[in-house]
Amino acid sequence: MQIDRARAMWGRPMFAALLFACAACDPAFTMQMDVRSAADGAPVAGADVSIKCPQMKLLHATGHPDGTVDYSIMPGLSGECVVTISKGGMRPVSFPLDERCSSHFGLSCTGLETTVMLTPAEGAP
Repeated sequence: MQIDRARAMWGRPMFAALLFACAACDPAFTMQMDVRSAADGAPVAGADVSIKCPQMKLLHATGHPDGTVDYSIMPGLSGECVVTISKGGMRPVSFPLDERCSSHFGLSCTGLETTVMLTPAEGAP
């Protein structure tokens, strides 16, 4: 009986401390994107990715030569953020983050894994 009471007394503070510690954790947002040409499926090197979120500075990432874009930031981002992918000579593509968010933590988007197809702009070679 004494042991059960001791477990109950120690269990509550430990549970409360663990809950508080987890509530203070802000998960990271990680983006992995593949940018391709809609014309032939070829990778689009050096695409510019911007993420505009309410009450945050504009976030930027630049694509690699193989068309991939990797980006991470703390904390997770609001689903209200708008992601825009652009490259000279191509039409930009924009979408709300919630539309393609691949993982969530609470109300935050913590992961974006997607392929984006850019279409050549009119008059572009």
